Amino acid sequence: MQSSESMFRVPPFPAFPSASRYVNLGSLADALHRVVRSVDAREGLSLVLGPPGTGKSLLCSILAEHFAKNHDVVTLGETPIDNGAAMLRRVLHQLGVKLSSIPDNDLQLALIDRVCGKGSPTGGLLILVDEAQSLPTEVLEAIRMTTNIMRRGEPRVSAVVCGGPRLDENLASPTMEAFTQRIATRCYLHPMSSAETREYIREAIRRCGAEPSETIADEAISAVHHACSGVPRLINQLMTQAVDCAEAADQTLIGLREINVAWAQLQQLPSPMLEEPAMSAISKSTSSSIEFGELDETRFAASNTHEVVRFEVEDGDDENDAMLEL
Repeated sequence: MQSSESMFRVPPFPAFPSASRYVNLGSLADALHRVVRSVDAREGLSLVLGPPGTGKSLLCSILAEHFAKNHDVVTLGETPIDNGAAMLRRVLHQLGVKLSSIPDNDLQLALIDRVCGKGSPTGGLLILVDEAQSLPTEVLEAIRMTTNIMRRGEPRVSAVVCGGPRLDENLASPTMEAFTQRIATRCYLHPMSSAETREYIREAIRRCGAEPSETIADEAISAVHHACSGVPRLINQLMTQAVDCAEAADQTLIGLREINVAWAQLQQLPSPMLEEPAMSAISKSTSSSIEFGELDETRFAASNTHEVVRFEVEDGDDENDAMLEL
């Protein structure tokens, strides 16, 4: 019997960072190239900044997979880290070091022994930090200190620090000068352009074995880019919802209609009216009768009489006749 993990297949537009679905284009491709070169050169610190949804977590996933063969790779950011000792403990734990017998003041020494020991990988240690804008100054300083670890003149630790725009503001503080001076590579991620969005969607569809021109209309791709402002995470969400809408409607081609419905569902808005209800025509030869009568006794309590007004219009050769009954 197969486990649920072995049966899981990564969707074409995953809602989570997936290195297998990475499309090499835009600012993310440029940042990946520069960071890989920096880590290979043992340059210490690399900084990646970008707004939410532009690919920082995906970048960490790709780097972890790329350097796994010749590096010890540790990823931080899944849970909050309050101080430098907690950061060192998290790193040592992921490296498989037993922490029960190591006091807090010896954590740095334990890390040096692990990174510089005979059994350590040739590439050393790579620390990937996600959501770094939420880290205290003490933790960032502890990360910088780990990049000082060397063995026979060879740097043994590299760190890639990823965060939102607030991290850039935090690093502007004078107390972070030592950290910023160690940054060898600084990259900025931004939303995709219209052309990049188009290529991204088409390439994701090709990787699923489908033909883009037979799967999604050009105007639908333009609508996706406009609605999501080129943010990759939002594009994935909208495309996944659009695929579900097309399947529910038994449509093989995702058009503008499916994108509009998918976007309304994601935003929890009423679905747009796509078809106007048919209006039945009223023949001129048919007479119409309108009656105005008593609606509610409480609304007419001031009057003791009840009136019914009947107004009838009849079409004929002569002039219209009107009859008023009280």
